[in-house]
Order: sequence, then structure tokens, then C-alpha cells
Amino acid sequence: MAEGSSGEGGEAGQSAESEDSGSSHADENKTEPGYDNDSTNSTGNHNADNSGQVDTLDGAIAIISYEDKKTGQVYFKLEVKPADYGIPEYANRDSLIGGTIAVMNGRKEGGLEALLREIGEEVKNEDAQEVIISYLERNPVPYITKTVNVGGQPSLTEVYLVHITDAEEWEKVARSPLTHDAGPSKILTLEEIINKPEDDFAFDDKWIYEKYIKEKFPEHYNAALQGLPMPVASAPQLKPYAVPKKAIIDFPHTHYLPEANELHHGHPPSKADYSLGHSSKSSTYRSPQMDYSGDLYIRRAA
Repeated sequence: MAEGSSGEGGEAGQSAESEDSGSSHADENKTEPGYDNDSTNSTGNHNADNSGQVDTLDGAIAIISYEDKKTGQVYFKLEVKPADYGIPEYANRDSLIGGTIAVMNGRKEGGLEALLREIGEEVKNEDAQEVIISYLERNPVPYITKTVNVGGQPSLTEVYLVHITDAEEWEKVARSPLTHDAGPSKILTLEEIINKPEDDFAFDDKWIYEKYIKEKFPEHYNAALQGLPMPVASAPQLKPYAVPKKAIIDFPHTHYLPEANELHHGHPPSKADYSLGHSSKSSTYRSPQMDYSGDLYIRRAA
């Protein structure tokens, strides 16, 4: 499988590897990429239509996900291939949302361009379309590009990430139905995807989901395998006050040397925090501390 480019948030992609056999999100039965008008494409439609669109062997799909920070649960939006799907062996199976990269009036679409078109065609609710498209525009680089051999020819499927972070946006996407060509919409939890057999998915979509989940949600992945509750993100903790190693704290007439790397949780250092050092004639209290940004500052008291 070829895996290229970069992932979410600039994550580096993997090097390409070829695969001798397999299935892509484009039609397996084509012999000439983009020009076999008698075959059907990955959406179950004929390869050419009145708009001048001719489908190729290549495809573009999206992993659409959402993590509930309160419960730790991760959800995915999928489509179920319709019963009249153009590749009968994948009919009624779960699949990533997307479709074929097409040649439009003699020009081949880019992967993102094709996926944006597919979202507009397959997702019924316009608000849901806008949410998905906005995330794709912010993260326009494929997570991976999957290459398989179809009928002796290479077929590339670009996989994009739509990880929704807002609960209201997710509700719009989750509730939106899909068109007949795309098939029924389905929401699955992370555990459901991990524990479903590979044959429940069209193409190699189970492999794509597992790869993403292992990388993005490793703790969730392990919990799902063991039947444990999903981990919940802990609330951010305030950093404690810290005294740098060997910092000198001057109290009136006495030096106190703090122990190395001693932390003072939630309160400034005081005389009681340190062991007695040696005498000094200082008349001020100086307390070097590490503030929240990690910069040293000094408080003075009479």
C-alpha cells in the first residue's frame, strides 16, 4: 500500500509501498482509467454522464470522527453501500464516505476537489456539508494515499481526515442523512469498529480505520481490545511553584538553601520549606520561583 503525504496537524506521512492486489474506492472492472463508459463507478453510477464526467480508477474518501471529551467515547460517521451498489460484493457493507476521482470535461480532478464534490453530492444537509468542508479546507493534505493493483493497473485512493472538535458541529454531521447513491448513514463507536470483522467493511476500510485509531487514539485502541471503558481526558492541572536547583532564599539574617528540585504546590516558598543554611545580614525576603511560563522572577518583601 502506498502511504504518502502528511497527516493531521502536519503529521509526517509514511513512505510508499506497492500492493499487488486489492480493492480501491474506484471500480475494479475498468480496464482503461477514465474511459470505459460501459462500467460502473464506486458510487454505483455509470462511468460517464451528461455533464461530461468520466470516472477514473482513483478515489478520495474521508475519515469523519468526533471525540466526546466528557465520556472519552469516539464516534465515526460512515455510509452503508446500497443494495444496488456497482460492485456487488461490497453491497450492504460499511464504508468510508467519498467516491471516485473523475475527469471533468477532459481535466482530471485533484483528490481534495473530488472529495469536496462527493460531500456536496452525498451529504443531504447543507449545514453538515459546510461543517465537513470547513474541516477539509483547514486540513487539505491527505492522511495517506492507498495504492492497489486493479486489473493490472495502479489505483490510488486518497484518505483525508475530518476530526470534528465541536459538539454542535458533530450533531449536524451525525444527524444528516446521505443520498441513495451513497447509501444509508451510520454512526459507529471506536469499539464497534475495532471489534467488527473485516468482512463487514467494503474495500480495505477496516485496515484504514485501525491504522488511524492506533495512531490518533492509542489508549482507546488498547481499551477497546480489552473491553475496558474509554479513557477520559483529565482536566488541565495548574503547575506548582518550583524553586530552581541551588537557588538561595534570603530571610532576615539567615540563608536557607532549598533541596534540589523541591516543589511547592500551590503556595510561595516559606522559611519552613527549607533547611537551615548559614547566617546573613540581609534584611529582605527574596523568593526566586518558576512562574507558569517557566521564567524566573523575584518577589521582594520587607
